[in-house]
Amino acid sequence: MKAPRWLINALEDGDVEEVPGPGNHPRIVAYHSYTGKWSRDLVPWCGSAVEAWLVEAYEEGLGRKGALARSWARWGRPAVNDELGAITVIKRRKQGSDARTGSRAGHHVGLLLSRSRGGIVMWSGNASDRVGADWYSFRRYELVAMRMPR
Repeated sequence: MKAPRWLINALEDGDVEEVPGPGNHPRIVAYHSYTGKWSRDLVPWCGSAVEAWLVEAYEEGLGRKGALARSWARWGRPAVNDELGAITVIKRRKQGSDARTGSRAGHHVGLLLSRSRGGIVMWSGNASDRVGADWYSFRRYELVAMRMPR
């Protein structure tokens, strides 16, 4: 299965992580420039990263100018058969802020790498303050949506 362009873009950002203290990583600031929502790396940035990867993959722009993870749940079309690179929204089952994903509401968005009965592996931004692959167990996270461009 061939990887979609936005996933290839995302994989190239594997060295991006938040800058400790008052500084900001320039790539994270660039992610936010696509949404116009924030300009620092110490705020939730998973949705801004997905936006940047999509827009940069398609010059005509497939992004939807949304920085919030949960706003991706209705974008595009439903993914079929766990499509590689599907824009995937999850929510932590436990109420409250989620330090692992940087979300106060517990939502997180990323790109699907694989799925099993027990959980999913996503490539995303702001997971533990960096871009990378992480496993999300369905015991701790519920799958909200998997979407693809129309």
